[in-house]
Amino acid sequence: MASVTDRWGVVPRGGTDLKRILVVEDNLDLRELLSDAMSDAGYDVSEVSNGAEALARAEEWLPDAILLDLMLPVMDGAEFLRARQDRPFLARIPVMVLTAHPFHHRMLDGLGATLVVRKPYNLDVLLSAVEELCEGETGLDSVG
Repeated sequence: MASVTDRWGVVPRGGTDLKRILVVEDNLDLRELLSDAMSDAGYDVSEVSNGAEALARAEEWLPDAILLDLMLPVMDGAEFLRARQDRPFLARIPVMVLTAHPFHHRMLDGLGATLVVRKPYNLDVLLSAVEELCEGETGLDSVG
């Protein structure tokens, strides 16, 4: 984890305004790792374990970007993306889908995911992609 802190530091990038990242991951260890990495990189982080919680949290907290696992309990990532499309203020928030699902393209077709990152992923590459996502600079649709 030192490489994350060494690379990004704990001072918010891009000024004094902390970007908000919502981490949606049902695996507790992975959720904590992502949260810690995002916090260490200078983001304000909130975390939830399923799509229904993500929808409620996103509506009240309005994150700058969402990191979304595809395979979730209660409401999976694709269902979350469908529900998000019905809410214009949430539909503008970029979403990075994190998945190991071999057929993720079929599940996500037309649902408005900004970027798909395949698991397992390199944390430094993920952090760079999150920065681009928050700045609206990503033209990629898949990493990894």
